[in-house]
Amino acid sequence: MKNILFCILFSFNLLGQSITIPEDKLLHLGGSYLLASTTTQFAQYKGATPKQAFWIGFGVSISAGIIKELYDNHYRATNWKDTRGDLGADLIGSYLGAFTTITIRF
Repeated sequence: MKNILFCILFSFNLLGQSITIPEDKLLHLGGSYLLASTTTQFAQYKGATPKQAFWIGFGVSISAGIIKELYDNHYRATNWKDTRGDLGADLIGSYLGAFTTITIRF
C-alpha cells in the first residue's frame, strides 16, 4: 500500500514540474490581486454591500490592467499576443483578489 501511495504522489510531483508560469504573468496576477483586494476592502469599509464592493474592486483592478496594456502596446510596441496572456493573468488576479476579500471577513 505504501508503494502505491508513493507512486501516486511521485507521479503528481512530475506532472506539476512540467507546468511553468512566466514571471511576468505572476507579477500581473499578484499586482491585480493586491489592487482588487485592497479596493474591495476599502469599498466595504466605506459602506458598500459585499456585492457592490466585489464589483468595485474587480472593476478598478481590471481597468488598471487594461490601461497598462494599452499603454504598453502604444508606447512600447509590444505584441498583442503577449497582451492576451497579461490580460488573462490580470483577470484571474482581479477576480481572486475581490472574491477572497468578500468571502474572508473578520
